[in-house]
Amino acid sequence: MDKMEERLRKLFDEKLSGITEQLRGFDDVKQQLSDLDAKTHAPPKLIIPDRNALGIMGALPQFPPPPPPRYHSAQVIFPNSPVIPDSNASSSVGKD
Repeated sequence: MDKMEERLRKLFDEKLSGITEQLRGFDDVKQQLSDLDAKTHAPPKLIIPDRNALGIMGALPQFPPPPPPRYHSAQVIFPNSPVIPDSNASSSVGKD
């Protein structure tokens, strides 16, 4: 049992040291990201009174869009569709 416990302890220590190294790496990345964020922070959004707080591009329109146009049946013109000859009809016409 002592050898088994020693193996488990050694394996646990290896895994624990690997995890702590990864956490240190995450701390380094987190510090780099916070430094970068401090250098490149975005300016505050422009807020217009009586609008939502999304700024100019996200502001909701004051009026709804107009309804779609309604056409009378006389105004709707459909183009003629091309006539496709039937292959059976054309072959029987020339063979009489």
